[in-house]
Amino acid sequence: MKSGLDAYLARLAAELRKRGLADASIVEEARGYLTDATEAALQHGLAPEEAERDAIARFGDPGVVASSFAAARYRVRNRVVLLFAVIVGVAIAYVDSRPRWDDTGVTAFVLLLSAAVFALIAPQRPWLWALAVGVWIPVQALVRAPSPGSLPMLVVLAFPVAGAYAAVLARRMLAVSRPAERDRPPTGVHLREKTKRGYRMPHLSEPEARAQLVPLLERFAPGMRGPSGTIETLTLLEESTDAKGHMRRYRAVFGNGAAIICTIVEATDRRGRSVSLEPAPE
Repeated sequence: MKSGLDAYLARLAAELRKRGLADASIVEEARGYLTDATEAALQHGLAPEEAERDAIARFGDPGVVASSFAAARYRVRNRVVLLFAVIVGVAIAYVDSRPRWDDTGVTAFVLLLSAAVFALIAPQRPWLWALAVGVWIPVQALVRAPSPGSLPMLVVLAFPVAGAYAAVLARRMLAVSRPAERDRPPTGVHLREKTKRGYRMPHLSEPEARAQLVPLLERFAPGMRGPSGTIETLTLLEESTDAKGHMRRYRAVFGNGAAIICTIVEATDRRGRSVSLEPAPE
């Protein structure tokens, strides 16, 4: 049975996929925030379930959160798509206005197809791409004959609207049929500490590395299949140093009995020290 936090993250992952954001790092970022918020609520005396509900309520509805991430991620791309949608729409209206052009069916199909393509590329605003593609033919008719008799030309917008929303619906159906990103193991965690130019920080001692590794693994383990709970044992399997940096390989056994192998690599350069964690199921 899923906890409230797991159920929320599953819904968030689904909402992200609907918006073209199949990115496990966003879900893990949300998991980290919610875990920290839950722990803070527990310290203030709330019961575990109440603390979890409070953290989720503060984080926001999954659809709203996913829309915020999508808006931030795709702001530049949406502007480019809008520019091309306008160019394509103007081109279609220009061809349709030519005296020798008399194929309404082709025009309608091109409007529908163009809006569908733009909606597949950027599914966040299908209405905008439909408007940018299809509005120019009605505008042209109104400019030529500015009278109520030209208003029926607005029916042309039905074709790009149908194409854009059909593409979004198809994309969402495909996203729902995919396995959730949270069921896939994370590819790794990468951290960096800044240092002064020319100063090389010493590598973490084994106890220091172990102390930093445990909370990170416990946080990211739920994104992998199997591991859950606290770490029962953490065993150093291998340690070596070469030109690339200092490497340690650990075997971590969790409370439910699942085990993973985690490699931690430290490398130091003039920009700072980077620490790379690569967990993998045993």
